[in-house]
Amino acid sequence: MCIAVWTLDHPDYALILGNNRDEFLDRPTQNAHWHSFDQSLHDDDGGNILSGRDEQAGGSWFGVNKAGRVALLTNITEPLGHYKSTRGYLISSFLQSEHAIDDFTAVLQDLQHQEQQEDLEAAATNKNAKGDKPDSPPKAPAKADLESKLVNGLFQVLSWRCSGSISSRSELRNTVQVAPIPPGVSKTHTTESKVYGTRTTTVLLIKRNGDVYFVERDIWKRGADGSVVHVDPPTQREFRFKLDIDAIRKPEA
Repeated sequence: MCIAVWTLDHPDYALILGNNRDEFLDRPTQNAHWHSFDQSLHDDDGGNILSGRDEQAGGSWFGVNKAGRVALLTNITEPLGHYKSTRGYLISSFLQSEHAIDDFTAVLQDLQHQEQQEDLEAAATNKNAKGDKPDSPPKAPAKADLESKLVNGLFQVLSWRCSGSISSRSELRNTVQVAPIPPGVSKTHTTESKVYGTRTTTVLLIKRNGDVYFVERDIWKRGADGSVVHVDPPTQREFRFKLDIDAIRKPEA
């Protein structure tokens, strides 16, 4: 079952988020890339949405746009079945929408925090210009080191697996990362035509100044010979960009 962990409580980051996508390994999927859901699945002209795309039913499971909107899906354990719609459209609809969300305030609050920090720094500079020496701030860890620790820590948390084998869908809640299993059966046969497990782990870091780091890492996938393999060393896609501050601040029409 898909799972996510996050926090908004960090002095340097507005959002720290990690997500596992658990899905059938053979479900047609596009890796994370820039696009617009208005485009066809094979149109690579770019866009303002960063996410993977579900080629089978449309939509996505996790994404972010340049206006600072973040959307993801988590699972509940339910019987296998056929449905008229896909939950992936919740993601695409939200990331394309321009309507204000009352409780979607984290980015705006962080921008305000950033402005306050800049005001304090300007005041300290002015004070120093007058001959008054400001107090030396405590030494902080290097930014690159902090980012690396956060990313590696999240990947480690999201790689945890329970000691026992998963024998039913209801037991998926007992683990964080799902080793490949056929759906609803008691044994793991990696040669089955349908195999379910953790396909990707994604980490999203949004700094309080609007800088974004997004990394999507492959976990389990089909090999060239059709076998199920644990990707080691890992392959991944990385993206860095800055939030569109003007779009975030645009008032609702």
